[in-house]
Amino acid sequence: LLTIAAEGKAEPLVLFASNNRVYPNAWSADGRRLIFQENRPDTGWDLWILDVDDSGRAIGAPQAFASTPFHESSATISDDGRWIAYESDEVDGVVQVYVRSFPEGDNKVLASTGGARWPVWDSAGNLYYWQTGENVLHVAHTRERDGQLVIDAPTPVWADPAAARVLSRAVISVAGARYDVDRSGTRFLVLERAASESRANLTQPIIVLGW
Repeated sequence: LLTIAAEGKAEPLVLFASNNRVYPNAWSADGRRLIFQENRPDTGWDLWILDVDDSGRAIGAPQAFASTPFHESSATISDDGRWIAYESDEVDGVVQVYVRSFPEGDNKVLASTGGARWPVWDSAGNLYYWQTGENVLHVAHTRERDGQLVIDAPTPVWADPAAARVLSRAVISVAGARYDVDRSGTRFLVLERAASESRANLTQPIIVLGW
């Protein structure tokens, strides 16, 4: 794992090295904690927290946030720094979105139904995720009650037909084509296919000679 100043003028700084695949997931708002995922031979994808000092150098070894025989990945930290949403396939191998308190990892709650990927937060504490069963972006309003996060029933972000047509061109997949939400929750950054794709006319047989 490497970090580099945003202006790109300094040399990259090594935060963490491993024999396993590792990917950064999210920084805490104060820039002092990085949550990342590591693919370990015995437990699969796990989530770890790495503390850094004022100069951006790692402090000690990473601490486990979610390390089980199941796969935990794609973590994102709420704006208030109190909650982490992430993916896990711990129930019947179906990937769902879960939320735990940060950094303790307590008070786990299931946030999605029917399969979900790519959780993100906005500044109001609303939780967004890609509903894989319906192939639709959902949002769930959240609030804290007695130290537990209460998550309302999710609803589609866009319900009108025009938005649905645009969304049908969005490239969001388990292969890694992600999206992001503006902190205000009013704008979305999405990779989009061309409005009209040129395809070969395959109504007639095609004969390839000299193959």
